[in-house]
Amino acid sequence: MTEPVAGAPLTEEQRAFLLASQAQQAAASPSPAAEAAGAQAVMESGPRGPMLPAEEQMDSLMAQFRQQSEQLAAAMKRMDAMSRQIGEYQAATGGPLTVRYAQGAADKIDAMAAAHPNNPLGLAHFDQARDAAARLLEAATSVSKGSGPLHLVKDAAADVERFAARVHKALGGMHVDWSAILDDVDLAVSEALKLAA
Repeated sequence: MTEPVAGAPLTEEQRAFLLASQAQQAAASPSPAAEAAGAQAVMESGPRGPMLPAEEQMDSLMAQFRQQSEQLAAAMKRMDAMSRQIGEYQAATGGPLTVRYAQGAADKIDAMAAAHPNNPLGLAHFDQARDAAARLLEAATSVSKGSGPLHLVKDAAADVERFAARVHKALGGMHVDWSAILDDVDLAVSEALKLAA
């Protein structure tokens, strides 16, 4: 091979020699990534020395975390099964008691209005009580699902009681027995209180 002259272009023979030299040098000294991979392989292939105290603690903590995670997953499965059973029970029995009592009060108010068509004020006289009973039912349903405030149940119940005690007597003038309706209203409130506790 001829020696290159400074400033002159390389010949084909010189260019081939230079590329071959670079390839030999690259093969002789691997890249940092290749060196790291080789070192890792050597560390994994040989016998390992004793564990350090921090490694033992970390292994112990990781084992505890795995165990707690498994326990939590099992508890969540049990909770899901219990929630499903409660839902099935409530569906079979007609739902939560607070909703059933609120529905009973609303149904009895509708029946009372239908039973007294000769009311001097007409069927519209009971609209205020119907509205309060509907709000009671809606509030009781939301409390039973855990999403509604308890005071809405109490407020709607107070409106039904106020209608029975004051509005109906002042406007209607006829005797109507409200005891069954008021019992259902009271029971709806007490069952809602139990759910909220």
